[in-house]
Amino acid sequence: MAGAPVDAELTWRRSAQSRRSTRTNSHQKSSPILPATRRARKGKWFAAAKEARLYELALDLAGRSPCDPRTLARAARDFAERQPAFAVEAGLLSLHWVVAGYGYEVTGREILDVVGYTMRAAEMGGVAAETRERIKELVTRDASDGIVCRVLAREYVGFASR
Repeated sequence: MAGAPVDAELTWRRSAQSRRSTRTNSHQKSSPILPATRRARKGKWFAAAKEARLYELALDLAGRSPCDPRTLARAARDFAERQPAFAVEAGLLSLHWVVAGYGYEVTGREILDVVGYTMRAAEMGGVAAETRERIKELVTRDASDGIVCRVLAREYVGFASR
């Protein structure tokens, strides 16, 4: 029984911290993502928000800090039918981070896959023309050794090339 007072004190402290946190953050919408974002690395925020079905927050987080392009590509693939607007933005963010130089050994096949997933979602959402223009804009500012530009210029007629 020697440990009982210590356990009771820890329980009381945690309870008090929880109440204080609830009071100070009562203006914020309750969300399962908030505790996860405090503990996780920034790159994991997108996945946590996506799993919580907070799609706008997920896209906002992925746009603010580097996110693995492969994670974003999978989201574009998996959500093309269920959430086409989310899938389009996830695909475009995937290309954005590759163009910005993130992603480990990204291949031409992966770039083509991302564009395919993104365009499929765009067609389902009725925004194919706008999405194609946004991809062209990304290609023109490609700083990732030009891989995105080279792959898309070769495969798609009308895309800018260097």
